[in-house]
Amino acid sequence: MPIPAWLPDLIPNTNYNNQQEYKDALFAFFRGDFIENIAHFDGTRIGIKRYPERKGEWSTFHHITTRDINKTGNEDERVFCEHRSARIKYPRAIIGGHLHPEIRCWRERKKGEWRISILVEPADYIVILSERKEFNLLWTAYIIDEPHEMRKLINSYNRAVKEKRALEWP
Repeated sequence: MPIPAWLPDLIPNTNYNNQQEYKDALFAFFRGDFIENIAHFDGTRIGIKRYPERKGEWSTFHHITTRDINKTGNEDERVFCEHRSARIKYPRAIIGGHLHPEIRCWRERKKGEWRISILVEPADYIVILSERKEFNLLWTAYIIDEPHEMRKLINSYNRAVKEKRALEWP
């Protein structure tokens, strides 16, 4: 399946002199999408986690531009990932575009709280929000680069449909 045309272009690390310049540019996009201009999902405000900062970066920004390559779960061991970072504009577009037919959206309990998964299968990309009382927190967003991970997500969505936890709009 082709990547949906409504998704923004990638922001590759080809026009920057070094990684820090690239990361500064990425944060400028992130700041514009989520700090200077508040995003909403289905009418509910999207919050961003600033603290604890990681390597001088806002927590949410750090999480969506890095990867836990050793699968330790330790946020301080995450490493910068250009594949994730190039898609820095995807989360805002996906959150605001949740009505597109390519999107599968569902709620599920994770670690004692409700999470909303917004999957764009043709783009191999997912955005995950954590529900709070008065807003949704952008928890993470990432490219799905393992076929078994996509199968797990689709199975999770199918379970949500059966259990009436899939989110659908007229």
